[in-house]
Amino acid sequence: MKRLPLRGFARALARVAEIGLTLSVIAHLMTLLGWRGNAMATFEIGLFAGAVLVFAPAVIAQEILVWELSTIDRFRAFKPVIGRKIRNATIFFANPRWLRIVVYGIFGYAVAIAALTSYLGVRNSINLRDILLPISILPAVFYGAAMLILRAYSLREYRVSREEIFGAEARI
Repeated sequence: MKRLPLRGFARALARVAEIGLTLSVIAHLMTLLGWRGNAMATFEIGLFAGAVLVFAPAVIAQEILVWELSTIDRFRAFKPVIGRKIRNATIFFANPRWLRIVVYGIFGYAVAIAALTSYLGVRNSINLRDILLPISILPAVFYGAAMLILRAYSLREYRVSREEIFGAEARI
Protein backbone atom coordinates (compact mmCIF):
# COMPACT_ATOMS: atom_id res chain seq x y z
CA MET A 1 0.00 0.00 0.00
CA LYS A 2 1.35 3.38 -1.02
CA ARG A 3 2.04 5.98 1.69
CA LEU A 4 0.22 9.31 1.64
CA PRO A 5 2.22 12.12 -0.03
CA LEU A 6 3.13 15.50 1.51
CA ARG A 7 2.16 14.71 5.09
CA GLY A 8 4.66 17.25 6.46
CA PHE A 9 3.20 19.94 4.22
CA ALA A 10 -0.28 19.05 5.46
CA ARG A 11 0.96 19.34 9.06
CA ALA A 12 2.36 22.81 8.34
CA LEU A 13 -0.87 23.90 6.66
CA ALA A 14 -2.83 22.59 9.65
CA ARG A 15 -0.77 24.91 11.87
CA VAL A 16 -1.48 27.81 9.52
CA ALA A 17 -5.18 26.92 9.73
CA GLU A 18 -4.98 26.94 13.55
CA ILE A 19 -3.44 30.42 13.47
CA GLY A 20 -6.05 31.57 10.94
CA LEU A 21 -8.84 30.19 13.09
CA THR A 22 -7.53 32.05 16.12
CA LEU A 23 -7.14 35.31 14.18
CA SER A 24 -10.61 34.94 12.66
CA VAL A 25 -12.24 34.48 16.06
CA ILE A 26 -10.32 37.48 17.44
CA ALA A 27 -11.33 39.59 14.42
CA HIS A 28 -14.96 38.56 14.88
CA LEU A 29 -14.86 39.49 18.56
CA MET A 30 -13.38 42.87 17.62
CA THR A 31 -16.21 43.33 15.10
CA LEU A 32 -18.73 42.48 17.82
CA LEU A 33 -17.14 45.13 20.04
CA GLY A 34 -17.67 47.76 17.37
CA TRP A 35 -14.40 47.95 15.46
CA ARG A 36 -15.83 48.17 11.94
CA GLY A 37 -13.50 50.47 10.06
CA ASN A 38 -11.68 50.17 6.77
CA ALA A 39 -8.69 48.53 8.45
CA MET A 40 -10.92 45.80 9.89
CA ALA A 41 -12.55 45.22 6.50
CA THR A 42 -9.12 44.91 4.87
CA PHE A 43 -8.01 42.47 7.57
CA GLU A 44 -11.16 40.40 7.00
CA ILE A 45 -10.47 40.26 3.27
CA GLY A 46 -6.97 39.01 4.06
CA LEU A 47 -8.43 36.33 6.33
CA PHE A 48 -10.81 35.25 3.56
CA ALA A 49 -7.93 34.99 1.07
CA GLY A 50 -5.91 32.94 3.56
CA ALA A 51 -8.90 30.68 4.22
CA VAL A 52 -9.21 29.90 0.51
CA LEU A 53 -5.48 29.17 0.26
CA VAL A 54 -5.66 26.75 3.20
CA PHE A 55 -9.04 25.19 2.37
CA ALA A 56 -8.17 24.20 -1.21
CA PRO A 57 -5.38 21.78 -0.15
CA ALA A 58 -7.69 20.45 2.58
CA VAL A 59 -10.27 19.50 -0.06
CA ILE A 60 -7.55 17.72 -2.04
CA ALA A 61 -6.36 15.93 1.13
CA GLN A 62 -9.91 14.78 1.86
CA GLU A 63 -10.20 13.47 -1.69
CA ILE A 64 -6.94 11.53 -1.33
CA LEU A 65 -8.13 10.02 1.96
CA VAL A 66 -11.35 8.66 0.47
CA TRP A 67 -9.80 7.65 -2.87
CA GLU A 68 -10.71 3.98 -2.36
CA LEU A 69 -14.44 4.72 -2.14
CA SER A 70 -16.54 4.22 -5.24
CA THR A 71 -18.99 6.79 -6.57
CA ILE A 72 -21.87 4.78 -5.15
CA ASP A 73 -20.23 4.82 -1.69
CA ARG A 74 -19.83 8.59 -1.94
CA PHE A 75 -23.53 8.99 -2.71
CA ARG A 76 -24.33 6.65 0.17
CA ALA A 77 -22.44 9.11 2.42
CA PHE A 78 -25.51 11.36 2.38
CA LYS A 79 -27.22 8.81 4.62
CA PRO A 80 -26.42 9.86 8.20
CA VAL A 81 -25.16 6.45 9.35
CA ILE A 82 -22.82 5.96 6.38
CA GLY A 83 -21.65 9.58 6.47
CA ARG A 84 -20.79 9.21 10.16
CA LYS A 85 -18.74 6.09 9.42
CA ILE A 86 -16.79 7.90 6.71
CA ARG A 87 -16.18 10.96 8.90
CA ASN A 88 -15.06 8.76 11.81
CA ALA A 89 -12.59 6.87 9.64
CA THR A 90 -11.18 9.87 7.79
CA ILE A 91 -11.37 13.02 9.90
CA PHE A 92 -12.43 12.33 13.45
CA PHE A 93 -10.00 9.57 14.39
CA ALA A 94 -7.07 12.01 14.64
CA ASN A 95 -8.72 15.01 16.25
CA PRO A 96 -9.63 15.28 19.92
CA ARG A 97 -13.30 15.50 20.81
CA TRP A 98 -13.01 19.01 22.28
CA LEU A 99 -11.55 20.32 19.02
CA ARG A 100 -14.40 18.85 16.97
CA ILE A 101 -16.91 20.41 19.39
CA VAL A 102 -15.24 23.83 19.06
CA VAL A 103 -15.28 23.70 15.25
CA TYR A 104 -18.90 22.51 15.16
CA GLY A 105 -19.80 25.23 17.68
CA ILE A 106 -18.25 27.91 15.47
CA PHE A 107 -20.15 26.53 12.49
CA GLY A 108 -23.44 26.53 14.41
CA TYR A 109 -22.79 30.05 15.64
CA ALA A 110 -22.08 31.22 12.07
CA VAL A 111 -25.36 29.72 10.83
CA ALA A 112 -27.30 31.27 13.72
CA ILE A 113 -25.83 34.75 13.29
CA ALA A 114 -26.37 34.62 9.51
CA ALA A 115 -30.01 33.65 10.03
CA LEU A 116 -30.51 36.39 12.61
CA THR A 117 -28.93 39.02 10.37
CA SER A 118 -31.05 37.87 7.42
CA TYR A 119 -34.19 38.13 9.53
CA LEU A 120 -33.28 41.59 10.81
CA GLY A 121 -32.28 42.73 7.32
CA VAL A 122 -35.68 41.78 5.90
CA ARG A 123 -37.60 43.21 8.81
CA ASN A 124 -35.70 46.47 9.18
CA SER A 125 -33.35 48.34 6.97
CA ILE A 126 -29.90 47.10 7.88
CA ASN A 127 -26.99 49.37 7.07
CA LEU A 128 -23.97 48.19 5.14
CA ARG A 129 -21.60 48.36 8.11
CA ASP A 130 -23.68 45.73 9.91
CA ILE A 131 -23.14 43.27 7.07
CA LEU A 132 -19.54 42.82 8.25
CA LEU A 133 -20.80 41.23 11.47
CA PRO A 134 -22.07 37.89 10.08
CA ILE A 135 -19.42 37.74 7.37
CA SER A 136 -16.56 38.14 9.86
CA ILE A 137 -17.10 34.65 11.32
CA LEU A 138 -17.00 32.81 7.96
CA PRO A 139 -13.20 32.55 7.69
CA ALA A 140 -13.19 30.81 11.08
CA VAL A 141 -15.55 28.16 9.68
CA PHE A 142 -13.27 27.48 6.71
CA TYR A 143 -10.09 27.52 8.82
CA GLY A 144 -11.66 25.13 11.33
CA ALA A 145 -12.77 22.63 8.70
CA ALA A 146 -9.40 22.80 6.95
CA MET A 147 -7.60 22.30 10.26
CA LEU A 148 -9.58 19.13 11.08
CA ILE A 149 -9.02 17.63 7.63
CA LEU A 150 -5.33 18.51 7.39
CA ARG A 151 -4.56 17.26 10.91
CA ALA A 152 -6.24 13.95 10.11
CA TYR A 153 -4.34 13.69 6.82
CA SER A 154 -0.98 14.45 8.40
CA LEU A 155 -1.46 11.81 11.13
CA ARG A 156 -2.58 9.03 8.79
CA GLU A 157 -0.09 6.66 7.16
CA TYR A 158 -2.21 5.26 4.30
CA ARG A 159 -5.47 5.92 2.47
CA VAL A 160 -8.66 4.73 4.10
CA SER A 161 -9.86 1.39 2.79
CA ARG A 162 -13.48 0.35 2.30
CA GLU A 163 -13.00 -2.39 4.91
CA GLU A 164 -11.82 0.17 7.46
CA ILE A 165 -14.93 2.30 6.95
CA PHE A 166 -17.65 -0.30 6.44
CA GLY A 167 -16.19 -3.32 8.23
CA ALA A 168 -17.85 -6.62 7.29
CA GLU A 169 -20.35 -4.87 4.97
CA ALA A 170 -17.51 -3.88 2.61
CA ARG A 171 -17.37 -7.34 1.08
CA ILE A 172 -21.03 -7.22 0.09
